[in-house]
Amino acid sequence: MKEITVLTHGDKYDGANPGLTPNGIEQIKALRPFLPKNPTAVIFGTARRHFDTGKAAGLEYTKVTSAVGDADSAEAVEGKKMIVLPDGTLVEPAKYTGLGDSASVAVKAVVNAPDSAIIVSGRPLGLMLKIAGQISIDFVSAAVYRITVDKDEIVDCIEVKAFGEFDKTLQG
Repeated sequence: MKEITVLTHGDKYDGANPGLTPNGIEQIKALRPFLPKNPTAVIFGTARRHFDTGKAAGLEYTKVTSAVGDADSAEAVEGKKMIVLPDGTLVEPAKYTGLGDSASVAVKAVVNAPDSAIIVSGRPLGLMLKIAGQISIDFVSAAVYRITVDKDEIVDCIEVKAFGEFDKTLQG
């Protein structure tokens, strides 16, 4: 069995490929004591918020992959849920490849990570793992999770520490 740690980004700005707010940076700094001291690998998603999170946590990536999080962002725009692409283009969720379509890739990225790795990502990774039937909890922002993997399957996922809240924007 192996243990993988997931660090979700803190509060972020709105808009195209947003970075972390000053509060989001402070949230991540407060999570440092809950991270493994000597990770075997550090895997970042591809968004600015993932890189800001890694920097605030004092981490350097060993690998970057969209399999654990990309630069697209779900947010409410004028009261309507929209997907904001990295260049600012707004896409209706019905016309967007949903998280369910990428769930199996996310599961593979997690189960193939080496023991004691840290994955720097966001709430959508948790939603993809949930859609795939691998976990039962909802990820929140500014949180640390421990995922236990046995062979090619996630057998447990616990929240270690969280400052953020569940974001209903990601749902339906």
